[in-house]
Amino acid sequence: PGVRPREIHPSGGSGRSMDRDNNQVKWWRVSIPQAGAIGKDLVMSTLKAHFTRQLLPYHYFIDRETNMGVFFVNSQQDADMLKRANRKIEIQNSGTLSIMVSQASCPAPLLDTDLRRHFKDYIVNRRFDPQTFQLQLSNLSDDEELSALGIYPQLNKQAFVRDVIDIINQNLHMTRQLDLGSNNISNLYEFRNLNLNNLEQLSLASNQLKSVEELAHLKQLNHLSHLFLKDNPIISLNNRRNGSQNDLI
Repeated sequence: PGVRPREIHPSGGSGRSMDRDNNQVKWWRVSIPQAGAIGKDLVMSTLKAHFTRQLLPYHYFIDRETNMGVFFVNSQQDADMLKRANRKIEIQNSGTLSIMVSQASCPAPLLDTDLRRHFKDYIVNRRFDPQTFQLQLSNLSDDEELSALGIYPQLNKQAFVRDVIDIINQNLHMTRQLDLGSNNISNLYEFRNLNLNNLEQLSLASNQLKSVEELAHLKQLNHLSHLFLKDNPIISLNNRRNGSQNDLI
């Protein structure tokens, strides 16, 4: 029901490393102390030119406090390759690059100015239908185009959700149908700032919503007439309490 997601194929050939115990993608944080001083783009282009294997960095940014370049990889091969390259890659007039690699639970849910611009363009041009005013944002973490841009969507992280909502409010305020299904969303707190006065239909199906109270954060959506919550824990809880399968769509 609701907004129909277009078919998205996970990037099976990406070389992602999986944690066999919980079937989650493994991540490594890569830090380069000189990147801020040398230049973010120069450091990355130098890294990519050095390796014969294609490097796919995610969420590359300059840490404002340390001036350190930080990005994330989800491949054991990439992590090992970067470890071996520590102090072996020279940049003219800047010596050799120090490359520090450590395991991380997931990429920092931050988008710098460049990544935010790419993400905005992608949402507006690839996920929004101006004929039907339908915004299709389901299953973002498996989208190959976003991976190619170095973006790993995390709609279960408030910082990332704030960026998404800000982009929608500024550029797609005319949206009438919004699909946020299959994004591992566990709370709706940041969605209290979603300003879509024309929104009629919202799908939050196949997420991790557990409490009916979360829906209070959507009360500003005055024209919302259809809300889809199928395959959320909230549905199972509601069914057990009331013995009905039809209380929530």
